[in-house]
Amino acid sequence: MADNEVVCSRCEAQNKIDEAIDGSDRLQSSGAEVFSRDLSVVQNNEFVAKSMAYAKDYFQYFLRAMKQPFKVSQDMAEPKVQMFGMVTVGIFSFLFPLLLFFMLSFFKPSFTDMVLIPFLTFAAIAAAVVGVLMLVGRWMKAGVSYKEVFGAYGTLYVLPVALLVVSFFAVLIKNYYLFGLMVMLIVLASSVVNAGVLFSIRSQMKEEPAIDMIHAILGSYLVTAVLFSILGNTLLSDSFGQVFGLFNYLF
Repeated sequence: MADNEVVCSRCEAQNKIDEAIDGSDRLQSSGAEVFSRDLSVVQNNEFVAKSMAYAKDYFQYFLRAMKQPFKVSQDMAEPKVQMFGMVTVGIFSFLFPLLLFFMLSFFKPSFTDMVLIPFLTFAAIAAAVVGVLMLVGRWMKAGVSYKEVFGAYGTLYVLPVALLVVSFFAVLIKNYYLFGLMVMLIVLASSVVNAGVLFSIRSQMKEEPAIDMIHAILGSYLVTAVLFSILGNTLLSDSFGQVFGLFNYLF
């Protein structure tokens, strides 16, 4: 092998070393290296294209759910509604503690305690509440699956997510009146999610439910309150202790 040749690490072909314009040595690419590099570019482009398509589909779903949340939640059998509903719950579970983290930034709170632990806790509570709603649906004699209920549940959280985004803007411009209004609307919008999901389940049934809707709704809220009490007090006491400290400081 000549002094100006090297062996390609992929195909073991000998390649000459060209002298680049700036005087440095440059290895001529062999066919295997060119193919590998082109394949990597194609794969990256495919990933970007799929990600863009996914984001576009989610944005369209989000806008549709903003306009008609209950109607879209009734499409719980659609795979995209199920998938995007789960994504929406994840976004809400992350944005809510992140908002509190920014509000308490002057206290220098721990990101793990204020964001990550509450995010996992809220996600776990949401997953448990969906399970409760599915069981209530089965009690109503509705043949709904866990994914279908999760799709409806997450779809009805689109409005709270949008209100959370506005809350971030309110904090950014230091308009705490707007922020307070958004928090009240978030609580109000979140409080009707269970009832909305159960009525969406009811819309899938051709026959009358086995139990009265009022009993079903009250039962779901009772179990949800118990879940929040158990998991919230166990996992969020340290994280949101700083929030109570803020209120004590302000009032």
